[in-house]
Amino acid sequence: MKHIMLLFGVIICITLECNSQSMPGGISDMDVNDPKLIPIVSFSEEMLDSSVNSIYVHRIDHLLKAQQQVVSGDMYYLTFEFNETNCLKGKPSTNGCDSVRKSEICLVKVWSRPWLSTNQLQLTHFNCSSTNNTDNL
Repeated sequence: MKHIMLLFGVIICITLECNSQSMPGGISDMDVNDPKLIPIVSFSEEMLDSSVNSIYVHRIDHLLKAQQQVVSGDMYYLTFEFNETNCLKGKPSTNGCDSVRKSEICLVKVWSRPWLSTNQLQLTHFNCSSTNNTDNL
């Protein structure tokens, strides 16, 4: 009986260790350079830029953290620097837009459902804070 309990304990430990790395529905870290993130980052940038009350274009300068969760589709959690540029909204720039100041650190949640014909990406949450105050993220 003692050996059976020990064997049972070992099986539980192995099972928990294996599942902790890829728990179904769990949030897992992603490489910020993963090509899968390109449309997610572009969508996030577009949504946040359109919500900013400014005559200047805002851009994501640096992706700080990316995570993914398998739900009904995929939920992406992104943390990035969102900065004001020297380009005016609605005016094409011939030489690119340069960041003129660091504005905010933002956390967004984007829900990806590629099988839908419309609204394949949906911004479900965003929270931005000045670079001086990142405690609330």
